[in-house]
Amino acid sequence: MTSDDMFRNETLPAFFRHGNVPAKVVRTADGRVTAFRFDARTGGWTERPGLPRELLLGPSRQEMDALDRDGFLMEVERQRGRLHGTGPLFDIYTQIKAVEQVARSADRCLTEQENRTVRALRRTSYAVFETALQRQGDPGADPSLATAQDATAEEHDAVGSHLRAGISMAALYAQLEPILRTVAMDRTGAALRELRPRQADYAAVFVRETAEPARQRYERMWDAGIGFRHPVGRTRIRIHFAPAGALADDNAMSRPFPGGYRSVAHLLLPARVWSAWQYHSPGNSSGISYDGLVWCDDHWSFFPKPYRALTAD
Repeated sequence: MTSDDMFRNETLPAFFRHGNVPAKVVRTADGRVTAFRFDARTGGWTERPGLPRELLLGPSRQEMDALDRDGFLMEVERQRGRLHGTGPLFDIYTQIKAVEQVARSADRCLTEQENRTVRALRRTSYAVFETALQRQGDPGADPSLATAQDATAEEHDAVGSHLRAGISMAALYAQLEPILRTVAMDRTGAALRELRPRQADYAAVFVRETAEPARQRYERMWDAGIGFRHPVGRTRIRIHFAPAGALADDNAMSRPFPGGYRSVAHLLLPARVWSAWQYHSPGNSSGISYDGLVWCDDHWSFFPKPYRALTAD
């Protein structure tokens, strides 16, 4: 009997702990049954086509514990939390560790409130990590497992507005980072042209009286060449985000941006999230800096140095 026959009437995906390692049995788009086992070294997935049969009939059956969807997500993220890295995603893991450390310091278990916070954070980190894996071509990645698992109202409240803002930034980071890498490597300019603002973007980013002058100036800039220097040898990317409303004065979110933003922040719609970033070499704090990418609901648009474009004669 094949794995396809054995799981023909089963609801998939199904989740397991296989030798203390999370695994999932899934049905592919062509109806085939296969399995993916978690790789603790990378946080990604290794396909194991023979594992479904082993789990039910083979020696692996003695090493297998069934998990529900939520238990699977929590176990995967618990193990991913041991990985090392930088950026908003790893900031979430740091926040989880901080909550757990408070409980350990007091020699107690997590409170109900703390447990809700950790679970909400792990659902979010799962979705962010899986989205990044999916973009990298990992066949086992499936961020929908987290989005399909709705958090309770209590867990939503446990995260808090400030923390939710940080999580949103983590999701933006996971989305933007591969785009910036592609732009850096692409010598044809095609990737950069994908970031040219669309007609409707100007009204979505700038206040009403500024939208048309901004469109005219940026269109001329794009037609003449937007002036992007390729970061040769600089393989690391440092990304910062801030809503336009935070760029009007000195604060933790505005400091990574050029100071000129403060003079034009009142011309930007306050809720739009802007990005500044830097390409740098490993171990080097200096590099090539850029700013002006704006999240326009379903795509990024590049408005470099608005403090110059909006004040030009």
